[in-house]
Amino acid sequence: MILAVVFGAGLLTLKPAVLTTISSGLDTVSEAFFGFVNVVMRLAPIGAFGAIAYSVGTNGSAMLVALAALVLEYWLVIALFVTVVMGRVCLVAGFNVFRLLNMVRDEMSMVLGTASSESALPGLLRKLPATGVSQQGVGLVVPTGYAFNLDGTSLCMAICTLFLANAYGIHMGFAEQVGLLLIMLLTSKGAATVSGGTYVVFASTVAATGYLPVEGVAILFGVYRFMSMATAFCNTFGNVVATLVVSRWTREMDVARVRRALAKPREFQAELAAAEEAGEARDAHDGAAHDGAPVAQAPLAARH
Repeated sequence: MILAVVFGAGLLTLKPAVLTTISSGLDTVSEAFFGFVNVVMRLAPIGAFGAIAYSVGTNGSAMLVALAALVLEYWLVIALFVTVVMGRVCLVAGFNVFRLLNMVRDEMSMVLGTASSESALPGLLRKLPATGVSQQGVGLVVPTGYAFNLDGTSLCMAICTLFLANAYGIHMGFAEQVGLLLIMLLTSKGAATVSGGTYVVFASTVAATGYLPVEGVAILFGVYRFMSMATAFCNTFGNVVATLVVSRWTREMDVARVRRALAKPREFQAELAAAEEAGEARDAHDGAAHDGAPVAQAPLAARH
C-alpha cells in the first residue's frame, strides 16, 4: 500500500503526455490481469470438483458429511462470536448488539447476498454519520477496519486449519499451533474483503508454511462460498461495532441521537431516505441554477 501511494504520487509529477502513456499501459496490464483471474475462476470449480471427487472416492461419503459439519460449526462459531463477544463489547459501550444488527440489517443482508464486505461500504459510510457518529470517526475507523479488523477472516483460517489437520491425521503440537496462529494473524491483515479473498490468503499461507498439505486446500473450495458469507458478515459487523465503540470512547458521538436511531430504526431509515432525496433535489436545483437554466418551483411539501 505504501509503495502504491508513493508510486501514485510520483505519477502526478510527470508530464501529461508521459502520464497518459503510463496510465494507458497500466490499464492494459490491469485488463490482462483481470482476464487471467477470470480464466482461473472459470476453471476453479473443475479443480474443486476433482479434489472433492478424489476425497469422496478415497474416503467415502464421510468427507461430504465432514464438510457439511464444517460449514454448520463455522456458522455456529460466527453466531456465538457476534452475539457473545461483540455483544459484550457493545454492552460495555452502552449499546445493544441486536438493536445495532437491526439498524444495519439492509447492509448486512447485502453482505450475505454477495459474500463480500465491500458491497456494504458505501451504505455504512452514509448511514453511520447520520446516526450521530462523527464523520471523522467513520472515515478513519471503517476503512482501516476493512484492512486490519477482520475477525471473520481470522476465525475462518483457524477453523480451516484444524479441519485439514484432522482430515489428514496431522498432529500439530502446541508450538506449531501457536506459530501457525501468529503467521495467519499477520497474513490475514490486509486480505481482500471481496469474495474469495480469505481463501487466497489461506491457501498461500498453507503453501508457505508447509505444516499442512497444499492439496487439502482445494477440498475446502466446494464449501467456501457458504463460509465466505459468514466471514464477510462477521468482518463487516465487527467494523460497525468498532466504529461505534471507538467513537464513544473518544467522545466523537452524539450518544442520544445514536440511541434514538437504535431504538427506532425504521423511523431513522425513513428520515435518512428523506434527507437523501432532499439532498439530491438541492444538488439538481443548484446545478440548474449554475447553468443558467430556469428552475421550476419545488412543491410546498418538498420545501418544508
